Amino acid sequence: MANKPANTVTDDLSNILSTGFIELVPFNVAIINKYHKIVLANNSFRNYFGDWEGKYCYQVYKKSDEKCLMCQSDESFSSGKVLVSNEAGYDKHGRSCQYVNHYSPLSDNNGNISYQLMMSTDIIYSELLQKEYSLLFEKAACYITVIDRDLKIVRANQKFRDTFGSIEGKHCYEVYKKKKTPCNMCLAVETFEDGLEHASTEVGLSVDGEETHYVVTTTPLSRSKDGVSLVMQMAMDITEIYQLEVQLERDQEFFHSLLQHTSDGVVILDQKNKVIFLNKPAQLLLKWKGKKKPNYNTLKDMFPGEFFKVAGDDGMITDLQATTMRNHSGDEIPVRFRAFEIKYKDKKTNKIAFISDLSVQKKDEER
Repeated sequence: MANKPANTVTDDLSNILSTGFIELVPFNVAIINKYHKIVLANNSFRNYFGDWEGKYCYQVYKKSDEKCLMCQSDESFSSGKVLVSNEAGYDKHGRSCQYVNHYSPLSDNNGNISYQLMMSTDIIYSELLQKEYSLLFEKAACYITVIDRDLKIVRANQKFRDTFGSIEGKHCYEVYKKKKTPCNMCLAVETFEDGLEHASTEVGLSVDGEETHYVVTTTPLSRSKDGVSLVMQMAMDITEIYQLEVQLERDQEFFHSLLQHTSDGVVILDQKNKVIFLNKPAQLLLKWKGKKKPNYNTLKDMFPGEFFKVAGDDGMITDLQATTMRNHSGDEIPVRFRAFEIKYKDKKTNKIAFISDLSVQKKDEER
């Protein structure tokens, strides 16, 4: 509620203002009479300029006992017009401050001007906030654009301009995708229609014509009587992550193909001793025909006992130049059996066994 000292607020002023109105205004607000005495002020005013009860405006704004030489308040009272001026004064701590003051005459039911509404906002604080927001917008590590209902880009940050090129008079799809028509599934259009945030993964073309992968989020920025008028798009570039994923898939396919086509049988177990890979030579050697891979207990019945020992510091479990193992049918097979453990950051990740069938070699030796 507004502060109301006794005998300072008259009935005609009460009729002009709704109760508590000035507390809702996001400015430093004061009401003065023709004698420049403050008769009403909101808490924002008190918090910025200090106590005002029984004081004149120049005593609170300027911390002076003399009226200002060029008083904008007098001119506003005389002309009945709203005036705006940049002012210098002192806050409640005695620190120099710069502020914009609005002088608005208040008329009663008879058209008489007895009071004046003064609204001020700190210039330095406002400019500082604007600079901070602009700096954040321009230097953000993601792509930021603001688009209107025609899907034209009205503002874009430096990272976006550097990556996708000029935005002057262009639509978002022209710059992001290098297309001449809007996207079929446009997140911005959805946000304009429902006023909600939307997100998706997209692929665009940089100014150099290279594919750029990004995760984009659209959110309402400004609303009018007709709904959302501006939408902000924020996109995080994931091109490097995408390329790493593609390379990882290629590497996995390469090693899978390599292990699948080697002449040795290869069996790979994960850190929970579950068989996750069994190549074709291993299936033939073990006579394993089931769709499911053998479990750990089944391997114990087939593999040499050395396979189940703890690996050495070098990761080697065993390297048996000549030994025997059993296949799924129970037949004994002469093999060379090598096994080692793979670790990542000192943690076991996989156990791998390479098995070479020595049956043919054994028969040749017996001859």
